[in-house]
Amino acid sequence: MSFEFLTHINYLACILMVGVIWVIQLVHYPSFKFVKEERFGFFEYFHSLRISWIVVPIMLVELATAVLMVYFAPEIFRTKTEFLLLVLVIIWAATFFLSAPIHKKLHSIFERKLIRKLVSTNWIRTFFWTARGLVLFSLVLEV
Repeated sequence: MSFEFLTHINYLACILMVGVIWVIQLVHYPSFKFVKEERFGFFEYFHSLRISWIVVPIMLVELATAVLMVYFAPEIFRTKTEFLLLVLVIIWAATFFLSAPIHKKLHSIFERKLIRKLVSTNWIRTFFWTARGLVLFSLVLEV
């Protein structure tokens, strides 16, 4: 498997997630506060289920290709690919230790404080995915 191919697939997956995360951050999560409280649990469940069909395959491709990039990287790109994988680990950690638990709570309770926490902690993923996309863009130009 060529390093160049992996880099391009990883970049494509990352850029898709950058677009998704910005829409989620600026539009979708803030719109949670406009859903009626009595319907919110259903809405949250619908959101979690449907967004998973979009993001899980892309995130898995991004993770798999990031790991393979480290393995197949020429020595000149080793540090950059390791950094990119580390950033992805931070994103996954934020997803599973911050976002997912908040979503789980929101399945059963409508709480504006939780929605605000979801929006504010999601900036971590938004920042790191955007930064990752920029670093990957520079790598694509190099390979």
